Amino acid sequence: MSASCTSLPVYDVLHELIQNGTHSCNLVELQEAEANVTFRAASFLDDYIFCPSSLDRMNIYEFAMACFRRKQSKSAATTDLILPGHPLFNTHCIGHHQTEAVPVITGVRMPYVDSKTPSELVFKRAKCALALFKPFRAVLDLVGKPANEAAWIDAYVQWEPTRSSFVREVMANMDDYHHGTAASAAGG
Repeated sequence: MSASCTSLPVYDVLHELIQNGTHSCNLVELQEAEANVTFRAASFLDDYIFCPSSLDRMNIYEFAMACFRRKQSKSAATTDLILPGHPLFNTHCIGHHQTEAVPVITGVRMPYVDSKTPSELVFKRAKCALALFKPFRAVLDLVGKPANEAAWIDAYVQWEPTRSSFVREVMANMDDYHHGTAASAAGG
């Protein structure tokens, strides 16, 4: 049995979260009456940030594994309703995969770091790891000064010891990928 996959657009999430400006999104067609069709823009980050309060402790990686946006039906449970502020608040809710999906991270890869790693890659790892694996509703839940590279690194250092065993395992698997790639490039 193969697992289903779901896209997790980390570059778009980081850009939207930090820049708080123009971002990629999906246009969703809303048809209230036959002649009344409108489109609204909604992003993956919108789905996560405005997910139901019952999912507050879920990080965005786990959210991608377990949840997706779907049209709201009359039978939608109130625990699945997205919060006000989401562009599709009145028409959509959160659905739950029957079996967990495998998130396919797109747009940016979390770099492996060691004592020789340049600071810009340490910063990139801190941003990626915090955005992927620490629950948040706003960028300030991740870091106090989003424009400051050192603040991201400090936030990561403080958060790292608190990671769950699941997050440690996923991050170790990401690091194993880098080790394998480096060994392959070195010819062995």
